[in-house]
Formats: sequence, C-alpha cells, structure tokens
Amino acid sequence: MNRDELLSFAWWNTGLCPPRKQVTHTSEQLDCAHEVVRQLVEVESVDLLALGEVATGQAERIQAACRSTDTRRLLVDARPDGKSQRNLAVLYNGAKLQLDGGPRALFDSQGGSRLHVGMHLLFSIHPFPAPLHVFVVHWPSRMRADSSLLRAMIGRTLQDRIDELLRSAQHPLHVLVLGDFNDEPFNDSMSGALLGSRDRNLVRKRPRHLYNPFWRLLGERQGLEEESGGRLGAGTHYYEGTVATHWHTYDQFLVSASLLAGSGWVLREAGTRIWQRAPLLSPRGRFTSRFDHFPILGMLSHVAPAETPGA
Repeated sequence: MNRDELLSFAWWNTGLCPPRKQVTHTSEQLDCAHEVVRQLVEVESVDLLALGEVATGQAERIQAACRSTDTRRLLVDARPDGKSQRNLAVLYNGAKLQLDGGPRALFDSQGGSRLHVGMHLLFSIHPFPAPLHVFVVHWPSRMRADSSLLRAMIGRTLQDRIDELLRSAQHPLHVLVLGDFNDEPFNDSMSGALLGSRDRNLVRKRPRHLYNPFWRLLGERQGLEEESGGRLGAGTHYYEGTVATHWHTYDQFLVSASLLAGSGWVLREAGTRIWQRAPLLSPRGRFTSRFDHFPILGMLSHVAPAETPGA
C-alpha cells in the first residue's frame, strides 16, 4: 500500500506550556521535544500531528525543526478572547489534507463555568476526497476537586455536537476525536458521556457511538519474558501520586462508525500504538526527562469495496 492510500495521525501532550503554571525548560528538554516531533513527522510520516500544552511560539519553533516544512501547515487553538488556556496546536501535511473549516473552539457553559471542550477542524483528504471532522481535546486535570463532573459535562457536550453533525449529514460522516482526556477508556466521561465503546460491532449498529481502540492498550503490553530487552511503560502518562498504578492511558483517539466499515477511508487498527522510543523512553521504561506523556499514533487506509474489513 503506497503513502497516498494512508493517512497517519498523532497526538502528544508535550507539557511545554501547562495551563496556569510557569515552567522553565532547559535547552536539552526543548531539543528533546523538537527531536520527538521531527521523528513523528519525518520517520513515522505523520500527516496530522496534534499537540497539547504548547505555546504559539513553541509550536512555530517545532514546525521549523522539521525539514519538511514546505508542506507543513500550523494551526493554533482559536479563542474569541485571544486567550489559549489549553494551548492546542495542529501541524498538518498540506499535500494530503486541505483545511475546509476551522479551527473553531468549542465551549460548554454548564454550571456557570466556561469550559473548553476542544478544537474542531474540518479537512478534506487527498487524493481520495473525503471530509474528516477532527476534534482535538485536552480536558480538565484531575488536580481539580470537581474535575470528574466537569469531564462528564464536556463529554456530553462533545457527543451532542458530534450527534448534531451525524444527523445533519446526507452521507456517513468521518469523525476523529483525539487528545488528552485525563480519564481512562472505562471512566464515565469516555464510555458514558462520549459513548466511547470497545465493541466495534456495537458501534457499527449504533452510529452515535464512537469506537475507542485504546481499550486494547490498557496496562502492560510486554510479557514478563520480554522485559529483558528493555521495558516499556504501561500506559501513555506517568504519575507517581496514585496508589494502584503509576501508569494511566489518558491519551486516546476515537473514531466514528463510518471509519470501521465500507469502502473509502477505514481505520487501520494495526497502526494504533503508543510511541515509546528514544529520546523519550529510558531502558527502564520511564521518561528520560521531565516529560510525562508519550505520543499516540493512528492510521486510516483507503480501501476498495472488496478489501473492506469485516465484509
């Protein structure tokens, strides 16, 4: 399968510019971040890279660190007041993706609070034209006492927006949601409010639901016998302040039913993975620097009707 028949995407919460916190990074850490993005773009051939906790100036320097900047377009989170508390950015391949709408910031005003739901973008995929609605999210941190309630509210708002798009579409609609949800696939904001399911067949029968392939990536992905060659982390995010596990799978993506069956663009699930490599990963399965999130990758492939998965 040639590159024209593939669309690769990724998300990384860089931690370079966390909300409401002043952080000073060393030149080595910034170089590490630039190298991670360079590898994602140039080695992994990522066509759409969404970044969290990155200021506009940092995103511009990251873009410049990639040699293939001639086709890379940069978008930053749009806010009516000019503020960007969550600091989202998207670097995309202009030769593969055409921006048809956005970036548009989505908000939820429930409970008297103005909550950022995510950033909505509409792309057309080339050379096999198809609209792709992309929602990039970074939901409230668990450091807030009411964060669980807030994430559930945001999940319902996002599901309502996706449901509105699905009901108004004349043809099956391609939807991709990716980011740092600060919840696991089994938490209520994901499985209840957002209707994220582990069950592909259920999603095909109930198109309001979204398929979440990260149910398959919870916990250890190595057998005990495989650790001798170097350990991998047991999730996407590491935090020592919890009792049952230090590892959590907060970084995920979900797709609509239209990307699970039929001709055209379909999820290539073998491409769903957590990117755990140098310079982020140490031989002990920990982070090599002051980063605490691994990138995640996914892939769509363009298939003919006879190739349709599950047909």
